[in-house]
Formats: sequence, C-alpha cells, structure tokens
Amino acid sequence: MHARGWLTPIAVAGLVLLSSSGPALAQQAKEKAAPAAPQAQGAPKGAVPGWTVRCNNPGQGLVCKAVQTVVLAKTRQLLISITVGKPADDGNAAMLLQLPLGLYNPAGVKVGIDDGAAETLAIQTCDAKGCYAGMAVTPEKQAAMIKGAKLNVVFQDLKKQSITVPVPLTGFDVAFKKL
Repeated sequence: MHARGWLTPIAVAGLVLLSSSGPALAQQAKEKAAPAAPQAQGAPKGAVPGWTVRCNNPGQGLVCKAVQTVVLAKTRQLLISITVGKPADDGNAAMLLQLPLGLYNPAGVKVGIDDGAAETLAIQTCDAKGCYAGMAVTPEKQAAMIKGAKLNVVFQDLKKQSITVPVPLTGFDVAFKKL
C-alpha cells in the first residue's frame, strides 16, 4: 500500500526521527512537513537518528526498551513511536506501536519488514496521546528486523486513505542487544 493524499514521498522525506514523543492529531499531521533535519534533536553533533535505549525503574529493577520515534519536522507532532521490550523470562520480545489520533480504527495497522508480508494488528486502545497496537517479536521477526532496512507501518486516516510510514531499522540491532 502506498500513501495517498497528504503523505507524499516528499512529505515522507520531511519526517524527522527524534527520541522524544508527544501528543499528535492526525489532522495536524496533514501539515506539509519541513525538510528533514540533519540530526535528531538533542543528539550529539554528527549523530545519526536511529533506535535508542530507554531505561526506567518501576520498582522491580531496571527495565530497558528499544525506542524509535518519527515526528513531523515542521510541527514536531508524533507520527509513530515504536517500543520493543524484552521480558526477563526469556520469552518473546514485545512491540508496542503508538499511532496518532484520527485513524480509521477498524482497518487496524499493518506492519511489515522491507518488502516482506505485512501482519495486520488490531488497534487495541486510544487515549489522549494516541492509539496503540502491539505484537510479539518472535526470534524470526527479531532476526528479520536486525537484517532489515525498514519497518513499514501502514494505517488509514478517517477518509480510509492508507498512510505508509517507513521506519528505519538503523541501529535496531545495537539497541536490542542492550536490552
């Protein structure tokens, strides 16, 4: 599926990868995106945007997750945030996708690696920060993500137009190894 309407290849090129997230509205995301910045906000000079590792302590010990966030350059509005966590019990890792509000929820969200087959996920819930979907990251998916160049995430706006967001997998292997 290809983006139609507001998310043209030029607008996709205008997406900036940042390590921060925030509330987003799909209607505001329709604004024309600015050209991509050469580096992520707050990143050291010359840093290449990619997956980062965030850790916190929820009272059970340190929990770390690999995170990749895509925002519109002009508005800094969240387009998608992907978080991958690895359980301590050696089970499959889990991926959580945070999407903007204003989606056609019955269509769900499709996730595929490079040109491989996409898996359709149900949008599980929405809150003031966005809508959420999740999936298990099996060892096979993990290996594909490590070898892959991009994660293609496809969802529909309220007009049922497909929006494709290519999320680079640059640095995923390094971030995942740190979990």
